[in-house]
Amino acid sequence: MEQANSKDIILYFKNILYEGIGIMEKLIITIAPTGNVPTKELNPYSPLTVDEIVDDIKKCREAGAAIAHIHVRDKNQKPTSDRELFKQVLDRLDEENVAHIQHGTLCSHKK
Repeated sequence: MEQANSKDIILYFKNILYEGIGIMEKLIITIAPTGNVPTKELNPYSPLTVDEIVDDIKKCREAGAAIAHIHVRDKNQKPTSDRELFKQVLDRLDEENVAHIQHGTLCSHKK
């Protein structure tokens, strides 16, 4: 598959599992839209800002994803455990009523 956004990937696999080979009656989809490694250079669809992450999770939820494994990036788009950035993502999801199970990658390190 060529580079694609998260929603397209979900729809692709749902199509294979439900319609293509018909092996799944129920499916729980977990997404990790940002991950710890992707950059815009590796995949221009990688959501790295708070707005991009929230928008991607919303689109994936609409496509059928149930769980979002959340990573965040700092202002230089580097992986971070900054709790304030996680809070921004989670607050936005709550404000926009995006129903999902949140699974964050958190760290107990103090600044």
